[in-house]
Formats: sequence, C-alpha cells, structure tokens
Amino acid sequence: MIGGGPYIGAVGAGRASCGADLVRVACPRTVACELQGYSENLIVRPFEGEHLAPLHVDTIYDLVVEHDSVVLGPGLGDDEATLDAVGDLLERYDGTAVVDTDALQVVPETETDADLLCTPHQGKLEAMGGKTASDWRDRAELVERYAAQIGQTLLVKGPYDIVFWASR
Repeated sequence: MIGGGPYIGAVGAGRASCGADLVRVACPRTVACELQGYSENLIVRPFEGEHLAPLHVDTIYDLVVEHDSVVLGPGLGDDEATLDAVGDLLERYDGTAVVDTDALQVVPETETDADLLCTPHQGKLEAMGGKTASDWRDRAELVERYAAQIGQTLLVKGPYDIVFWASR
C-alpha cells in the first residue's frame, strides 16, 4: 500500500477493508511511527518528507514490483507533486493496482500497462472526468462507457455499487 501523508487514518482503514493479514505500507517518514501503531500487521517502509513526491518514485517502484498487487491512494492527498508521482509510478508499473481517493484523478491521463481497479464514489468518478446519474440503471450505463473509455476496471461505490471490467 502506498499512502499516508495528510490523511494517515485512511491507511489504517484501507488495511482493514482489504482484509489482508500482512500489509507493507510505503508512507512519509513523518507519519511512519504513528502508522506502525495502528496494527502489528503493518510493515512500514518510510520515505523522506511529508508527502509522496516524484523523487520517491524509484524507491517505491522497487518495492511494488516485489508484490502481487499494490493499493495506491489512501491518505496521499492531492498535492501537485504527489499526483505527479502517482502518474509517474503508474506509467512504469505493469502489475495490478487498486487505485483509490485522490490518486484516481491521474488515471484518465496516464498511459499504463497496469491493470487498475479504480474505486471511486460518485463524486470522485466525476473528478476523474466520468459522469453519473441518480438512477442506478442510468449510472451503470455511464460507468460502463467510462470504463471502456479509460480502459480500466471501475467499481463505483454508492447505494448500489457498480462494477465494469474494461476489456484491454
């Protein structure tokens, strides 16, 4: 998991929601000690600074290629340097990644060979450039079209979750 920074609690919640027993977390050194206290199931790999930035991408990439999948986004925030780093990492990565929260906004403009599972709620979907509707059937059609447009899988959270796999 790559997360933490301005919203440290999101990393702990992310670990709980993914149901994994053991999670390695790359996070800013400024929150590493606090994050380590969330659970003995977190192995923290701190990087320098208060938020993810392009200078961290090489180190983070070396960590993520050792794993089957990566979760990208919980607690990262939307600092411009952070979003640049997310885009750089996704351009290099060719594995499987779950992308959530503020990291979602770079997905539509990023060329990647990675298989992404993007997990926006309706507001984040719109921030990504997608469209939504109040009726779940209409929303499902809009999500299907947008998933095909960006070439990634979307799981749009809401009263009725909608999932569409984009064929690549």
